Order: sequence, then C-alpha cells, then structure tokens
Amino acid sequence: MRDPIVEALQYALKVDEASPHDFASAAPTELRLGLFDCRLVDGGLSATPTAFFADEESARAALEPYLRAWEAHAEIVDPNDLRFEFSFVRSEVIDRDPPPPEVLPDGTSAISMSGGAVSRMSASGSFEIGHSRYPDAPPEGFVVSPAVESLRARLRSVRTHPWTLTATAYYAKTALEDLAGGRPHAAEHFAISTNVLDTLGRLASKFDPAHGRKFNEKADPLTSAELEWLRQALRAVIVRVGEVQGGATGLDQITLAALPPLP
Repeated sequence: MRDPIVEALQYALKVDEASPHDFASAAPTELRLGLFDCRLVDGGLSATPTAFFADEESARAALEPYLRAWEAHAEIVDPNDLRFEFSFVRSEVIDRDPPPPEVLPDGTSAISMSGGAVSRMSASGSFEIGHSRYPDAPPEGFVVSPAVESLRARLRSVRTHPWTLTATAYYAKTALEDLAGGRPHAAEHFAISTNVLDTLGRLASKFDPAHGRKFNEKADPLTSAELEWLRQALRAVIVRVGEVQGGATGLDQITLAALPPLP
C-alpha cells in the first residue's frame, strides 16, 4: 500500500517588475508559518511541514494563506512600493511504502526521479533599493480579508496617483466604522484611539487643491507633515484591520504617539 508524505515545499521569491527592490544580498531568515518551518535564502523559500500532509495540494492549501499574508503585509508597510510573490516551484514527496521497482527486459530496475533546484527569480530591469534582509513576516493572526485587499489596492493607487490620498484616507475611516458596526464602536473594536480617527477624518476633509476630495475657494493645503501622517496612518490602519479580522486579541492601541508628530 502506498504511503506518501510531503517532506517540503519549495517556492521562489519573485519581485514585481515595477517594484524597485533587490534582495540579492539579503541574509537568510528562518521562521515558523503555521504548520511549517521555513527558511528563506538566495530568493528560495523551503517550507518543511511539522505535521503530516499526504499530498502536495493539502500542504499548499495549509501554507499559502500565510505566504499571501506575507506578500500583502510587506507591500502595505513599505513606503517604497514593495511588491513580490512567492511562486511555487515544486514539492518533495516521499513514499514510505513504495512499490517494488519495475524490472526492465534486460534485468535492470527503472527508478523514477523528479525535481530540481530552487532558483531565485527576480524581475528584469534595474533595481534602485537593495536590501540586507528580507521583509518581516506579518504579525500573528494577520489575514488578507476582502477589506484588507480593498484597502491595499487603494493604497497602491495612492502611490501611483498621489492626489487620491485624502479620498483613500476617508474610505479607510468609513471602512473602520462600517466593519465595527458604527462610528461609536470603531475605536474600541480596532484598538485605535479616537484622537487618531478624528485626525484621520479631519485631514481627509481638508480642501487641499492637490489632494482634497472636494473643491473650495478657500483652499486649506495639507502640509508635508500632514501628508506623511496620512500615509503612515493608512498603513497602520490597514494592518490593524487584517489583525482584527484574523482574530488577534490583546492588541496595543494605535495612538497619536505611534504616528509622526503634527505641528
């Protein structure tokens, strides 16, 4: 009787062509992702199960939500448009009760072998940002929910179309309120101080001629400090949504002290 078991899954870190990042000099990193001990070195990720998986499909289904969360979290928190994916390369499956080898007409045995070395895959083109380490894995419990994916897409739009910043900030604020079941519950539900939420709403509503959601003759331009505050607040808010929707508890409150100071 056949008795297969997955010994490892192999992936390659592939940087998006439009993302100016290079991990060729990144130091190896080891971490636990769910039921897998992982090692990332030279752009290749090797994931060794700590539990039994009888086939590639079930092993990948258990691991890849963590890889998708890693990709999303890294893009959200990085200010310089970091985008990459873990591309599946192969699995290593052994049979603990293999059938006897096929005997060929000349009396020799035929043994089938498959697989290949994991290679680092990167986008073509010139890189501008070199890294000595790989991106940190997301906080425990972080998931890529539909809300996180929607907010992540809007954050990506801000990076290519800066004038959408205040619209995205306002969208994020209303998303927090809706997901929490109403404005009065948002601060407690997501462990975000009311001062942060109020500031988010105030800055998102300014009549800035370059970034504002609405026109007003009495322009009220956002300062460079306010623009940076909005960018960092957005990143913190999106990560917090992923944490809460992933079931994380006991989270430290996001306060004004955790964000850039405002004049």
